[in-house]
Amino acid sequence: MVVSLAGGLFITKTGRYKAIPIVGAAMLVVGLWLFSTMDAKTLIAQNSVPIRDMGTATGTATLARNMGGSVGVALLGAIYASQLTSSLGDTGGQGAPSATGMSPAALHQLPEAVQVVQTSRCQRHPRDLPVGAVIAAAAFVLAWLITEVTLRETLTPDDVAELADSIGH
Repeated sequence: MVVSLAGGLFITKTGRYKAIPIVGAAMLVVGLWLFSTMDAKTLIAQNSVPIRDMGTATGTATLARNMGGSVGVALLGAIYASQLTSSLGDTGGQGAPSATGMSPAALHQLPEAVQVVQTSRCQRHPRDLPVGAVIAAAAFVLAWLITEVTLRETLTPDDVAELADSIGH
C-alpha cells in the first residue's frame, strides 16, 4: 500500500509513469535473487564442516543470519532515529491525527510541529540511502571472499562410522 501511494504521488508530481514498472521489475529481480541465495548460504555452512558437525553448522548459520538481521535493523533504525532527531531540533509538538484519509490539504492544516517532522523526514531520506548502499556494497565484496568447497556426492564408510560415533551408536 505504501509503495502504491508513493508511486501515485510520483506520477502526480512528475506526470511520468514509465519508471514505476521498471522499478517494480527491478525490485522483483532483487527479491528473487535474495530468495535464491537463502539456501546457498546454508549449503555453504553444511558443506564446509565434517558430517558429524552438520547440525551445529546449520544451527550456527541460522543463528548468525537471524542475529545479523536483528543487528542490521537495530543499527539502521538507530541511525534513522538519530538523524531524524538531529534534523528536528527543538520543535516539540502534540502529534498528528490519524493518517487515514489524509490529503495534501489536510497535511497543510496540521500543527506546525507535525509539518516540521514531515519536512525533516523528507529532507533526511536522501541522506539515509548511502548508508544502505555502503552496507550492500560491503556484502557484495564479502561474497567474493567465500571459499568454494566441492560438494559431497556420497558418504564414505568413514563418514558413516564417524556419524554413528557422534550420535552414540
